[in-house]
Amino acid sequence: MRKIKFSVRLMMIVFISLALNSLKAQDMQLVARYVEMGQYNHAKSLLLPEAQTSIDPLVVFNLAKVYQSANNIDSANFYFSKVLTIKPGSPLALISQIIIDYNSKKETDAANFYKAEKGATSAKNLYALTQIAEFRFLTGDTNNWNQPLDMAINIDKKYVKAYITAGDIYTKIAESTLFGEDYGKASGRYEQALYYDPNNSEAKTKLAYIYYLARNYFRAEQALTEVLSNDSTYIPALKAFGELEYTIGKYGQSSYFFGKYMVLAENSSKDLSKYINILYFNREYAKSNSLIEQSLLTDPDNAVLLRLKGYTSFELKKYAIGLEAMTKFFSLRSDPGSDKIILTDYEYYGKLLSRNGQDSLAIVNLNKALAMDSTKTYLYEDLAKSYEKAKDYKNAVISYDKLIASGANISAGIYFNKGLAFNYLASDTTITKDTAMFKQYIQLADSAFLNVSKLSPNSHLGFLYRARMQSKLDPESELGLAKPQYDSALRIIESKNDSVKFKNEILEIYRYSGYFHYLRYLAAKDAKDNDGIASNKELSILFWRKILAYDPKDKVAIEALKVFK
Repeated sequence: MRKIKFSVRLMMIVFISLALNSLKAQDMQLVARYVEMGQYNHAKSLLLPEAQTSIDPLVVFNLAKVYQSANNIDSANFYFSKVLTIKPGSPLALISQIIIDYNSKKETDAANFYKAEKGATSAKNLYALTQIAEFRFLTGDTNNWNQPLDMAINIDKKYVKAYITAGDIYTKIAESTLFGEDYGKASGRYEQALYYDPNNSEAKTKLAYIYYLARNYFRAEQALTEVLSNDSTYIPALKAFGELEYTIGKYGQSSYFFGKYMVLAENSSKDLSKYINILYFNREYAKSNSLIEQSLLTDPDNAVLLRLKGYTSFELKKYAIGLEAMTKFFSLRSDPGSDKIILTDYEYYGKLLSRNGQDSLAIVNLNKALAMDSTKTYLYEDLAKSYEKAKDYKNAVISYDKLIASGANISAGIYFNKGLAFNYLASDTTITKDTAMFKQYIQLADSAFLNVSKLSPNSHLGFLYRARMQSKLDPESELGLAKPQYDSALRIIESKNDSVKFKNEILEIYRYSGYFHYLRYLAAKDAKDNDGIASNKELSILFWRKILAYDPKDKVAIEALKVFK
């Protein structure tokens, strides 16, 4: 039903603009609605043709106000001046003179306010009285702005626009003074408007804003839901709902409502930036990135957009483009003490540098992010990986330890990478000059891989790498330290039924097992243990033959089998 009404309204606009010589009262209400929703171009499309020839001061005054609201001061003054010639001395003419003086930075003649109030009250012109109140406040009269509103209410206590105007002015006062009592006064005025008009969208949306400021988010959501259930295209409510949901972290809802606002509203570049931000937080990276690219064509040095281009490009794996954007962002905000650089700037810059092979700079920026907030312990994983790529395994291990110590939900992958880092340290002969240091690093690596096998018992990796570490502690396989781990790894690999994928791992295990049983065969011979000789010979031959089944030309297996002939 609401969609039908909206279509009729659009048809009405076309009909009026083409057929009527002067706007009727109902059409002025439509103008008021457009202004209320910030659709100034729609309002102008109705007013401008009529204002050229109209002798109705209300039409011309409203057009002047539309230009004033859009900050087009020259056009506003032109039409305010036209009101003076149409009906000199009228309340709207007096108000027009006041605002022309204000726009021209001339001193306001207070007498004009009193004359306008007297004339409007005498004529019971409620609209003029609300305009007087607005412009009294605009020109700096913080003491008497409410007088014309009181006069309007005395004439008609059900005139809701007077209450809404009062609420708006109290809200502006509260925002400029941070005085909470004025928010309460604003809330009271909106509630009075709703008492006389319970479904008034403007009053209810503005009351929701007061709830929002008071962090009463539930009531704010409730009020805005009521507005949109009555009028799903009420633009201020769509915007307010989008911003509210963004504040409380409901990014999906925020994207939905703010997206509808962006389609219907005559939005600004500030709105677009806000929408791009919402899309980013809702992980709609492709859509956000596309809007950023369009916006940067006309505003290439917009630091906020460059920041978000860097962020979204990273998420879309456009690492080179993202790095270019973040590099330019930092050049625009080059002051190292700038409060305009936030933690996530260093975070994304560091990640992008790392993805582009510039790990030394990545480390610098990731450490800057952690210096800003040490609780962002998830960054230690990125930092550790950059240290690994820079072959600084000591600091990689330190970073992994800090991540683990944070109490976060640590994956098997973290322990696996930590184990690899210890293994690299053990392999660095400049560090492990003595056997004790080498053994210590191998044992630490084995401990990390033990955690892998505990966290991922169905994965062969933890067992396989433990076997490799045990092999390094028992390089001649005399003690057979690696055998239990290799056996566990082989059981898991064989359960996967993919001998092609795991060929190298299987051959590694077979070689170790063949050699292990060969050594046990020799030991049994020395001990004259016939049972040991027979069983280990059989097992050793079994594994060497399994190797040859994969590769008939395997020289080690061929030579090993010759021993048993």
